[in-house]
Amino acid sequence: MIYQAKHIISIRDHVDSVFLLHIKFPEQVDINVELAEINKLWGENPSGSQIVDEKELSGFFDKHGHFVFSRKIKEPTAIYIELEKGYEFQDLILEDSGMLKNIFISDMGRLIYAFYMTGSSDIVIQGRKVKGSYIESLISTSPTDSRIRHILFERSKMDNSKPEYTVDDLLTADEVAEYLKMSKGTFQNKLSKGEIINPVIIGGSKRWKYRDLVDWIKELKP
Repeated sequence: MIYQAKHIISIRDHVDSVFLLHIKFPEQVDINVELAEINKLWGENPSGSQIVDEKELSGFFDKHGHFVFSRKIKEPTAIYIELEKGYEFQDLILEDSGMLKNIFISDMGRLIYAFYMTGSSDIVIQGRKVKGSYIESLISTSPTDSRIRHILFERSKMDNSKPEYTVDDLLTADEVAEYLKMSKGTFQNKLSKGEIINPVIIGGSKRWKYRDLVDWIKELKP
């Protein structure tokens, strides 16, 4: 699908940093990922009507792959986040109800998450990138199927149906593994290596205090 935009913000993921390119057009133009690639709106030699901002950003993703991108949008804008090959997004949170979303795949096999802003807004996009080829493989089989791309985008968003715990709750091993988004096998392996916070023993059973779990996670972040 083609959208109209007056601005395009391209965020291209490299191994150690991301390249941000912001281009402004004199008038609204038809734009999508394919048009952006054909007209060299990102990459090694970007071009456009007026390059508003062009810079390399270090630390865009933290060591766990989390990121937060915020920007005040005044006019129709297309935002493209192109991930390093072999990665996809999880736990996306979009703080704007007027945002149109899509996923594409570039000629280089890199996933591009597209956000189209139709009006003035303060936007926040956050989530985390993880190693994975599931979304890439499905889009590759039917690259023009908008229904599949919509489903895959929704799959990338934060699951708000997961249980919410209070500070005094005690969690089982299965609940902690689910909370950390790990398989049971990975969780047990990390626990045996001392890479997971130690549980408390209650009646011979292992339990984790939710309060301690939250504090431990905070200490892991840079």
